[in-house]
Amino acid sequence: MTLGKHEISGLTLNQIKPLPASVFEKLMIGAGYFKTNSAPAKGGRHFLYFEHSTYERVEAVYSPNKKMVITAYHPSV
Repeated sequence: MTLGKHEISGLTLNQIKPLPASVFEKLMIGAGYFKTNSAPAKGGRHFLYFEHSTYERVEAVYSPNKKMVITAYHPSV
């Protein structure tokens, strides 16, 4: 799974490749999302969760060093 293969409400990701975390987070905040929580994921990766007042929660998978976002999606979609 990679960015751009999943639709995120309120956000358009045109590229398929991973994004630097700072770029992704800026896009998410600009679309009205805010970080709420984090958790470990397989392979040393990390989940970061983003909430929105209107849209469903987004789960983002970060690289082990948390510098790249590998994928992001609405878990119930």
